[in-house]
Amino acid sequence: MTQPVLADLIAPAETLAREGILVESGLADSLPRAGGLLGQWPSSRKVFFAGDAPLPRGATLVQSDLADTLRAIAERGDAAFYEGEIAKRIAAAVR
Repeated sequence: MTQPVLADLIAPAETLAREGILVESGLADSLPRAGGLLGQWPSSRKVFFAGDAPLPRGATLVQSDLADTLRAIAERGDAAFYEGEIAKRIAAAVR
């Protein structure tokens, strides 16, 4: 049996992030509780909010930036995470 390559392991998560998941159950309950924190930054507000409120039950949560990050890691391995644009964005967010 052959070992899966990193891209094969990442592909399902990338697809879910790009196509979205249904907001239901625990996620639907937790988004309103986390809304104060998530709503502080435009980047998270863009992903987790619909207008001025956290995504409601039945909405689709799409995380395009996450999908792009996962794709880059699938293509370039850990160098995509530790070097280049992704690393710069993480460093800037931590500052």
